[in-house]
Amino acid sequence: MCSNHNWKDEHKRLWDALVPEKEPPDTLQGELIKIIGKLVAQAYQKRNENWCKDYEKMFRYVSIKISDDPIFSKEDQFLIKDKIEEIIHNKDQPDLSGDGSPYYIVHQKVIDWCMANPEPIPYSAEPNLTYDRKSKNIPKRTKLLYISIAVSYIFIFSLLGWAGTFSGFAWLPAAIALLSMFILPIPIFIFGLTIIFSDAASVKYKLLSSLGLFIGLLPAIFAYLATS
Repeated sequence: MCSNHNWKDEHKRLWDALVPEKEPPDTLQGELIKIIGKLVAQAYQKRNENWCKDYEKMFRYVSIKISDDPIFSKEDQFLIKDKIEEIIHNKDQPDLSGDGSPYYIVHQKVIDWCMANPEPIPYSAEPNLTYDRKSKNIPKRTKLLYISIAVSYIFIFSLLGWAGTFSGFAWLPAAIALLSMFILPIPIFIFGLTIIFSDAASVKYKLLSSLGLFIGLLPAIFAYLATS
């Protein structure tokens, strides 16, 4: 399909016409415009740091709705599917090079599809599609920072416990060990386990969380042994 329009200008026009400010779109065209606009913005503005399984679902939803449409040539149909798979595969290192990037190609094809289907197609909101995840996801870098701080606190308190043991202050290691073993680890471990079992976190951050919890547990054990 040859485009004889500026897809970036058409995106703004279609968004203004089809995407309500607060309510969900009531046309399929509006829904696809909103999805691709949100997903591309997340990639370019935040480098997909809020990526979760919902993002993959939305990209695949776009593929299902437009990639087999006969308005596209066989080459374009394959291109849409291929670029969406590339986006999902490289979600942690998105190609943000602009024109010619997978995000821009898919975005343009959505606009092309909407331009080729000007008659509104009625649409009811899909319960499994979610765009706004700011309140539900903690950025990956923040997760790692929290884990690092948590491990550092446990390690520092445990060192203080050892220092108290060798300095002769019997009450100090007992108090520090109590903090290290029971009070501090509870919220830290709950947070770490939340990441490990979260669908939103990537495998890399699940492994980092597991390692952080393991490392954080060792000083608490040593602090206990120092008091026994």
